[in-house]
Amino acid sequence: MEHLDYYRALCGAWAGEVRFAFSGWPSGLANRVQALMLRTLGWVRMETTLTEVSATEFAHTTRVKRFGVTLFRSEERIALDPDGTRFVLRGQQWDFPGFVSQPIGADGSATTTKASYNFVVMGAPMLQETQIVAEGLAIVQTTSYFRAGTTLRRR
Repeated sequence: MEHLDYYRALCGAWAGEVRFAFSGWPSGLANRVQALMLRTLGWVRMETTLTEVSATEFAHTTRVKRFGVTLFRSEERIALDPDGTRFVLRGQQWDFPGFVSQPIGADGSATTTKASYNFVVMGAPMLQETQIVAEGLAIVQTTSYFRAGTTLRRR
């Protein structure tokens, strides 16, 4: 099963700096405030962990921060489909400033070296593409108004 091999290869703790390039603005005041904060900061530090719960499920956490202040965190479960490539991600996220819990979810597919996720972020569809590379895990996130990228390295 390709997705099982992919996620097993990524178990552990990872970190890297995410850089943003904006081409527009999201809809909604709260989303615009978050976008303004990210534009002003320019980059944030992302820390993630991945743990195998079973041969069909992985636990994933993410924390995004700058100047030691947490701006976003999430806890998810990734359920692998028996077809060997598809998966579903479900969990909770907390955003700065208020840290009110909100559901987060994505569906996607993976091979042994890369994965593609379909999220909704700040009210807009976001494609997240990840690929295992020599330096670690390359991540590119794309919406109609921004593109973000990083290469995470093992901590």
